[in-house]
Amino acid sequence: MFEYLYFRDLGIQIVLWISIVLLLSSFKYKIQKVFLYSTIVVITQALLWNFYLSYVYDENIELFNKNKKLECHVNKSKYLVEKSNGFSIQKHYFVKDQLLILIVNCEEF
Repeated sequence: MFEYLYFRDLGIQIVLWISIVLLLSSFKYKIQKVFLYSTIVVITQALLWNFYLSYVYDENIELFNKNKKLECHVNKSKYLVEKSNGFSIQKHYFVKDQLLILIVNCEEF
């Protein structure tokens, strides 16, 4: 469901920040303030997670393009991903035959 949030979807982030500003201007009661603060905390955590995943995505693409080996985890399986093994990039995945591996599930080997 949230698979595509970290791929530079600035529209969602802008809408979230605008909604925070609107909420700040409209709340008057203590219960509503608790709801507001909890909403701000959740949205901030989501944005930080989004930025982290964007960083990991960019780093893994850069390593792959430099012909470095990446170790990727899918469930309990491990795969060694590199250009010389026949992997390519399609959208948010490393692809080989019918195997799709999310780029953010990898780290340098």
